[in-house]
Amino acid sequence: MTKKPESNDEDEIDLRDYLLTFKKHKWNISGISFAITLLSIITVFSLDPAYIASTSLLIESENANIVSIEEVYGISSTNREYFETQVQILNSRDLAEKVFNQLNLKEHREFLPDENEKSLFNPLKYLPIKNLSGVSSEVLTESQKNSALIEKFMKMVSISLVRNSQIIKVTCESKDPELTALIPNVLAKMYIESNLKAGSEMNQQATSLINERIGELKMNLDNSERVLQSFIEEEQLIDIQGVNSLAAKELDEITARLVEARRKRSESEVLYNQVNSLKGGDIDKIESIPAILNHSLIQNSYIVKAEADRKVSELSKRYGPKHPKMKSAMSEQQTVNNSLQRKMASIIRSIAKDYEVARAEESHLQRALNKTKAEVQGINKKEFRLSELRREVESNRSLYNVFLTRLKETNATSDMQSANARIVETAVIPNEPTKPKKSLIISIAFVLSLIMAAIIAVVSESLNNTLKHTQDVEDKLHVSVLGLVPKLNVKDGKESESLRYFEENKQSSFAESIRNVRTGVLLSAIDEKKKIVLVTSSIPKEGKSLTSVNLALALAQMGNVLLVDCDMRRPSILKAFELDKSDEGLSQFVAGNHQIDKCVHYQKEENIFVMPAGVLPPNPLELISSKRFRDGLKLLAMKYYHIVIDSPPILAVSDAVVLSTMVNSVIYVVKADNTPYQAARKGLSKLHNVNAPVTGVVLNQVGLSKNSSYDFYEGEYHGHYGYLGDE
Repeated sequence: MTKKPESNDEDEIDLRDYLLTFKKHKWNISGISFAITLLSIITVFSLDPAYIASTSLLIESENANIVSIEEVYGISSTNREYFETQVQILNSRDLAEKVFNQLNLKEHREFLPDENEKSLFNPLKYLPIKNLSGVSSEVLTESQKNSALIEKFMKMVSISLVRNSQIIKVTCESKDPELTALIPNVLAKMYIESNLKAGSEMNQQATSLINERIGELKMNLDNSERVLQSFIEEEQLIDIQGVNSLAAKELDEITARLVEARRKRSESEVLYNQVNSLKGGDIDKIESIPAILNHSLIQNSYIVKAEADRKVSELSKRYGPKHPKMKSAMSEQQTVNNSLQRKMASIIRSIAKDYEVARAEESHLQRALNKTKAEVQGINKKEFRLSELRREVESNRSLYNVFLTRLKETNATSDMQSANARIVETAVIPNEPTKPKKSLIISIAFVLSLIMAAIIAVVSESLNNTLKHTQDVEDKLHVSVLGLVPKLNVKDGKESESLRYFEENKQSSFAESIRNVRTGVLLSAIDEKKKIVLVTSSIPKEGKSLTSVNLALALAQMGNVLLVDCDMRRPSILKAFELDKSDEGLSQFVAGNHQIDKCVHYQKEENIFVMPAGVLPPNPLELISSKRFRDGLKLLAMKYYHIVIDSPPILAVSDAVVLSTMVNSVIYVVKADNTPYQAARKGLSKLHNVNAPVTGVVLNQVGLSKNSSYDFYEGEYHGHYGYLGDE
């Protein structure tokens, strides 16, 4: 078995494959391209010539008026939207209808109902429906007909804004060259006249609007001035700014005094609380209060008290308590202490009084602050209201003055209105039609049809899963090819004649192909003298019997050959040699009912021995699987130099799988451009599973005259030796 390794270049694009595909389908490609091109020629020459003419309009971004009406209405004409708006106006149905009616195009031959029926190739001519709405033209109302004609007219005209410019091109396409030039010129003129008329109307409307607004504005101004004067008189306002400044200054002073009063009240309150908490307590604790201790009266009393205490202390060291000096000193000490207590009591009363005074002053300043705030707020409200009334007066006066000025300017310039566009290039009658460009359309149709047909051919070839040539077999089945057997042109009912085609046409390409197969079989195992060759296929009618018989005839030229028909379900070899169904054959030989000589029929003319199927058994697989069959095959191998076995298709029954284990060469027949490679791969897989000696594949019924390029690339040079003339 020769098995080719998988190719590493399967994903690479081979241009030769495309060239071969194009060559194979060249007549189909040519036919499709010719048909489409011919249809394009007929269509192009059936079309009426169309003429195109254009008028150029320059749109002014700024109006020439001294007073711009757009400004009255708040319309800005300095941006891109302005030009786009002019394009939409030129495209409007109202303007189109005016031009259509002015030129009386309803009576023009291009807008007559039967105009489209003159063309021989017009599809609408053969349809009962003549308009897109599905209603016959006979039942349309006059209004509907006019609307349809205007729609047609609008489709003839196109408006475009030239990029990065203020130029608008009005283009018309028509079958009449004179009408082609007339329509854009008239449309441009009517657009300019329409703008002038619209400007005049807008002037009148603006004047009327301004007059109405001036009366309202004058009334509003008078009312606002009266309200302002009444407010000033009611509030008796003279200089509210000065009052407001004085009140603000007073508010700042009271606020500062209130802050200072709160500080003093807080200090007095702390001292008052300390003294009040020690009232009636120990004198030493009262003396420890810093405010009392640091008081000037207390400081002086402490000095006197210290002197009296020192004197008593010194006298007590020399005198007793009843000594007159001692009594005098103690009396003086007592007097000083009493004086100190009286001063402390006075200071405590002074602290309480200061605290009350501080509270009273804080309350007074708080009331004064609240009152001043209220006064300032009142002044602010009056000031705000006064400012509001003054702004309203100024606004009404300003608006009134603007409209009054605008009214005077509008009245003065109402007769100076200018157009916002002018024609810079008029349309001229074209000398030659612009379209259709017949040569270009036909050339494009030819090229596109050729490309489309080629794509269809490539796609069709890609979707074809059959095996067409040697490369397909090697790439998809990974098995070498023994040879290509050309397709034979056999008449119906005479298929049996092809079974011995080799013998009757030894100089044909078919005979040469069979010799190539024979060479491949002989060289597959050159050391084996005896060759038992099994021929099978995936499905019926792939040519396995034809290959078996003709291979046996080719081998007969090199020694005695036995051809065995093992297709015991649908035997076909007996037809090739005109044997009778009743002749003994394989089934009788295996059963042992007859000797070899009676079961084998010698064909003297072809010098070949043939063993037909014989009587068909009820279960051929049991017969082929039996030991008697295996022993009989060995006996035949001892007598004949080559044995060729024709077996059933491998996917139909399992006979060929069993037989493949008894032979030393298996030939797998595949019908070119017919057998799916999946079927062939499945059949070969069955043989590989039992380790069958697959020698190679015979690609049968190859159209050499049609696909000789395959043979060139695969080394089959039949054409160089005159083998392409088989019939």
